[in-house]
Amino acid sequence: VPKKPGDKTGAEAVEISLNPEELDLDTAAMQAKYDQTVREQQSQLEKEDLSDMVAAHAAKQKVKKEQDKNFG
Repeated sequence: VPKKPGDKTGAEAVEISLNPEELDLDTAAMQAKYDQTVREQQSQLEKEDLSDMVAAHAAKQKVKKEQDKNFG
């Protein structure tokens, strides 16, 4: 159990917030909300990873273009 909000206890820690009207959800509905949150987090990570790769590739291309211009 995290000591304070936002603390993660391991690689699988997921923080979920519920609205007051969601407190009456059954176990299956809470599991569905958990699964949705995990999917959203994974999707966000994939987007971040892709943008980092694109930026790195663009930087390499720029350096190569500069080198070709200076030595070519």
